[in-house]
Amino acid sequence: MSKFRDAAGRMGKALNILNAADAGRTIHKDVPLAYCLMLDSQAPLGPKAWFGAKMVLAVIDTPIPGMMEVDAVVAIRSFRVFVEACERANPDLVQKHRVELATGTSTWDRHTQLGIDKGAELTQTVFAATEPARDSIRRVAVSSVEVTKDVAGKAADGVKRVIHRDRGHG
Repeated sequence: MSKFRDAAGRMGKALNILNAADAGRTIHKDVPLAYCLMLDSQAPLGPKAWFGAKMVLAVIDTPIPGMMEVDAVVAIRSFRVFVEACERANPDLVQKHRVELATGTSTWDRHTQLGIDKGAELTQTVFAATEPARDSIRRVAVSSVEVTKDVAGKAADGVKRVIHRDRGHG
């Protein structure tokens, strides 16, 4: 069993090197391009089906040691393979999406901006909705400070009276 773990550990380290080398390009180039191609009705169906199946398999949890690294490498490589398959089937379509990505007019850019806008809108809505609660909390906090000061003042007065009485002044 330990030989299996050792082999899995060595494989995982080797795959992490591949993962790191490929991940930068994939994240910045292939992921947005693959996203645009998956949503384009003109992209070939065969590569879309293959890519979708690979993504499903990559996210399924496997209980085999070392397989998590393999799944990550498979997912990263799948983006590149999908883009290459689409490029072989329809090079003009892939080029069109590359130009759109370069100019900021792609589906990826529109959906990313939409997500940012919706996130900002949600933040403002939540902030506005919680304003009455924050006001109530501020009032309670100020009131608590005032009550604490009043209680502390009365306690200090009581202590002074006790000290004054104990000294024989009262």
